Amino acid sequence: MINQALARLLPERFERYHTSDSLGRRISFFVSKETTAGDSRPLALYIQGSGCHSVFRRHADGGILGGYHNLLLDSSRGAVRVLVVEKPGVVYLDPGGQGGTAIGCRPRFLREHTLERWSQAILAAVVAARRLDHVSLSRMLVVGHSEGGIVAAKIAAQFDAVTHLALFGSSGPTQLFDLLENERDGECACAAPDADRCALIRHQLHAIHSKPDSPTRFAWGHPYRRWSSFLATSVLDESLRSSAKVRIVHGLSDTVVPASAAKLLFAELLRRGRDVVSDFHDSAGHNLATPGKNGPEAMLGAFDSTVKWFLE
Repeated sequence: MINQALARLLPERFERYHTSDSLGRRISFFVSKETTAGDSRPLALYIQGSGCHSVFRRHADGGILGGYHNLLLDSSRGAVRVLVVEKPGVVYLDPGGQGGTAIGCRPRFLREHTLERWSQAILAAVVAARRLDHVSLSRMLVVGHSEGGIVAAKIAAQFDAVTHLALFGSSGPTQLFDLLENERDGECACAAPDADRCALIRHQLHAIHSKPDSPTRFAWGHPYRRWSSFLATSVLDESLRSSAKVRIVHGLSDTVVPASAAKLLFAELLRRGRDVVSDFHDSAGHNLATPGKNGPEAMLGAFDSTVKWFLE
């Protein structure tokens, strides 16, 4: 039995589970609760962006709030079971570090958070979630936002049960391309305006390659250990390794991940005959917010169209 004190600290719409991954770690994950008895429903995995915040957080009134996985659940209207996984090294309800960076994150998270180790945790949760009652195995959606899109593409490439892959504000070739494009557009936050930002990027990459496993040396808000892992992969390459249908959702005014990355990804997948659709949003930023529409409202609309695409 769950006592009342603990129950108040659990999300109302999700159930918490645990499993072990291939590295012997205890992995926490959450699956949306059954709301009506009846047929099984397909799984929709949501992979969050960068940072070490928990997938749930405590509100000032004592309630428990979720992230974009809640919007995905709202959009599905009960047609899917939503799965979200806690990052290894993150403590439940932890508010995390500074924004989407790893600054201020726990040492364990800094050691754990590489693309390979994070992917293994997610794969273990997916396998466990697919064994639950009322989960259909006929199809599966993976949605990744920002950094989560890089991981989503890797999961789709490694797990052939993934039939649909949705990339929200994610990279195209590599994150190095994003850094260089942002440098060209003057969006790079790594140097003063009058500095040779491209030269600084090259210098920083050399430093990362010299100590690729360091969890304490930082660049662009994240440890070298994280960068050496994520820079070694490409969303395009991973998407081509997968047989999943692909949906690319991106704000054309995104200053975090340049829209050129999403356009390049779309063009390359289209050129190679892949089943890919685009959902580009004019004047929208990284969370699809525009001057006339806030982020949650815009993201909810994009999730609506994504769930429709998946179910059809």
